[in-house]
Amino acid sequence: MTQFTEVYADGELVDRKMSSGAYAWGADPAEKTYKVVTDTTLDADRWRLATRGHTEWTVRSAETPADRRTVLPMLNLGFDVDTDLRG
Repeated sequence: MTQFTEVYADGELVDRKMSSGAYAWGADPAEKTYKVVTDTTLDADRWRLATRGHTEWTVRSAETPADRRTVLPMLNLGFDVDTDLRG
């Protein structure tokens, strides 16, 4: 499996990783719209069904006061579906 994850802040790419996680370290404390995009591909010779996946999450932050730190937690979603090579 190959997986890329990207994080955007107000439409600007702030991180891209070949991984299931990406980050927005040192983000501007102003109100922003964040989008997280993940794309996966599986070997079509091995997996005849669902060889590609694309998921997007969009969240809006509030402005962070100067004396605070805000963390935007995102759940790590897993799709645990019992299957085999016959589907």
